[in-house]
Amino acid sequence: MCSNPPTAIARWWKRNGWVRNGDVNKQYRMDEGGRVAFIWGGKTYKNVSTPRLPSYGTYNEYDVHPSSRPNAPRDSHRLVRRLRGGNLYYTADHYRSFCYIGAGW
Repeated sequence: MCSNPPTAIARWWKRNGWVRNGDVNKQYRMDEGGRVAFIWGGKTYKNVSTPRLPSYGTYNEYDVHPSSRPNAPRDSHRLVRRLRGGNLYYTADHYRSFCYIGAGW
């Protein structure tokens, strides 16, 4: 389990339907509390990094930190979600390590 998982952004993605875009990442505009931000997500996660997540199922990846401007460089923090069951993982180092947040996301 994660000691400090990014659950606030995970709830935002969940409210917005955990978009799925296949092999294409898409940028989304966030309007939260009068603040406009931009965030990428929805691309299929290929699960070829080491360590690998459980090999069953399809995963999608989502950014954790939004940017104040469109098309800004992205950092290494990602959420990776398994479609069936909603198992959610967090990586702060661009897939070099994962921590499990939980199921049902």
